[in-house]
Amino acid sequence: MLTALHIRNFAIIESQELEFDGGFTAITGETGAGKSILVDALGLLLGGRADTGLIRSGCERAELTAAFNVNEDSAAYAWLQHNELHDGQNCLLRRVINDNGRSRAWINGTVVTLAQLQELGESLVEIHGQNEHMRLVRTDELFHLIDGSGTHDAQLKALETAFNAWRDVEQEMRELQAEAPLEAGELDLLRFQIEELENAALTAEAYEQLEAEHRLLARGSDLMLSLENALELMQAEEGSVS
Repeated sequence: MLTALHIRNFAIIESQELEFDGGFTAITGETGAGKSILVDALGLLLGGRADTGLIRSGCERAELTAAFNVNEDSAAYAWLQHNELHDGQNCLLRRVINDNGRSRAWINGTVVTLAQLQELGESLVEIHGQNEHMRLVRTDELFHLIDGSGTHDAQLKALETAFNAWRDVEQEMRELQAEAPLEAGELDLLRFQIEELENAALTAEAYEQLEAEHRLLARGSDLMLSLENALELMQAEEGSVS
C-alpha cells in the first residue's frame, strides 16, 4: 500500500507531500490543478522514462520519493528479499532527475538500476487509465489476466515446472545438433576402444589391481626425477659433491 508521496521541483510543483491511510483515497480538482502530475511522478518512481522537461523551470533537478507498506506474503516483499533490499515491511523508493539528462534511483537507500525499479514497480502498483484496453494487445498481459481469473496455482506451478524441463531438454538437443559430427577415423577409433573395453570385461578386483599399479608407476616416475636431480647435483662442474 502506498503510504506517502513526496515531490520536489517536478513539473509545476515546487514541493508537495501527501500521506495516505488505508482504504479508498480520491484526489479531485479542476483541470490543470496537477492531478496527472502526481500519477506521472509515481510512474517515474516505478521505473518510467525520465525527461529533463519534467524538471521545474529554473531548477537543477527534480526529486521524487514514495513510501510503501508491503505484506510479507506479497510478490514485492519476495522480490525485495531475493535482491537483498528488504527492510521489513517498509519499502522506500527515491529517484532524482538531473538537468543534464541523468537520473539515479534508490530502493531502501541502495542505488539500483532502472530495470530493477521497473521489476519491483510491477509488484507494487497498477496504474489504469482511459486507454487501458490497449494493454490487451500484449500477450503477457492476456496470460496475466487469464491466469489470475481463478484459483489454479497448483496447475500453473505444474505447468511452469514441465515447461522449464522441456525448455532445458530442447536447449540441450539444439546444442548437440550444433556439434560437428565425428570424422570417420575418430569414429573407427572410438568403436575400437569400446570393443577393447568390452573384451577386457574388467572385474572390480582387476580394476583395483590396475589402479594400484598405476599409482605405483606414478610414484616411480617421481622417484626417477628425484634421482636425476640428485645425480646432477653430485656431478655438476662447480660446487658438486664429487
